[in-house]
Amino acid sequence: MPDSNPGSQFHNIWKSALTKYKRDTDRDYFEGWLGEDSPDALFRLLDDELKSFKHFQEYRKKGEKVRRAIEPVLNMVNVFSETIGEGVAMAFSPAKAVSVAIRVLINGARDVSAHYDMIIEMFEKLKGFMGRLDVYIKQNITGKLKGLIVDILAQVLVVLGVATKWINQNRLCKGVALFTGECG
Repeated sequence: MPDSNPGSQFHNIWKSALTKYKRDTDRDYFEGWLGEDSPDALFRLLDDELKSFKHFQEYRKKGEKVRRAIEPVLNMVNVFSETIGEGVAMAFSPAKAVSVAIRVLINGARDVSAHYDMIIEMFEKLKGFMGRLDVYIKQNITGKLKGLIVDILAQVLVVLGVATKWINQNRLCKGVALFTGECG
């Protein structure tokens, strides 16, 4: 019999998304804890980390594009996270989880220009999708609507996990190709 408690349902949906992300990325979510979940906090952390990367100048060239693509999505995630509020009141809020997932994704892309291009394209698509969802938060937020918002946030997290997995596999494949001449 399904659980009729909306808070429990939201928690289960979110827990499932975190589990899928961990499985897709082979990463313990709490390893990359981000103390704040604002876009500014995320970008400060990323800039500090990226300064040490081999091709930081390449990142700087794309950095503004990356920011412009990520920031609206992260802002919308923050708004959605606040909107559902107590529905998913747990140690790892959707806004913090997505912030950490973005940080992991960007770190995985370091030193590979094509990966930054893929991230920009992915976030441009997410931005278009999330922008259309803005109409939801202007409505009276019912339990059903909160459930839909939790599902959306969970899927954003899953998309970030799949993208991170792809970047990591692509990086490994290219590394193997250096020695074998084949990638596939």
